[in-house]
Amino acid sequence: MTDGRESDNASTSTSTSTPAIRMITKEELAKHIGTGEGEESAIWLSVLGEVYDVTTGAGYYAQGSSYGAFSGTDCSVCFVSGIFTKEEGDKETSEIPSEQIPALMDWRNFYAGHETYKFVGYLLDDRFYNEHGKPTRKMLEFRERVIVAMEEAAVRKAEREKKREELKRKRAEEKKNKENLAAAAKR
Repeated sequence: MTDGRESDNASTSTSTSTPAIRMITKEELAKHIGTGEGEESAIWLSVLGEVYDVTTGAGYYAQGSSYGAFSGTDCSVCFVSGIFTKEEGDKETSEIPSEQIPALMDWRNFYAGHETYKFVGYLLDDRFYNEHGKPTRKMLEFRERVIVAMEEAAVRKAEREKKREELKRKRAEEKKNKENLAAAAKR
């Protein structure tokens, strides 16, 4: 689930060999909803404890916009539940049903790979990362769930594809039988 931003030496030091990982408190994140001055005029959101600057998407993330509830908070659960409240955002990732984890990972990957939304740092939150930028026990447990959920999703997809192919074959067979019956009736 990492994409090169996380290292074993993640810290807030200014070592020349390892870039410092910025740790963001919930309070600091909450200030970045696009209504402040200076840096606080930026819009940040967090998904799975990864904080992104989404200011370029203010039309979506500014207060009062369709995804405005995501700004200034980690709303990992909200991404898949569709309930955009503070209470929902405060929920544990352990409350996310396994079937919804692939959709959450799609959202995480959307932000991580977005052309203009930039990674800011990690959220200091016992659900995600500690003060050293290391994943917490809860995050490590969630990552284990991600592996299982993605494997299960792949199996479900393969089963759907198999059924789709069977149905396609069956329809082709029925069409061929109808054509043969029609041809036989003409003789």
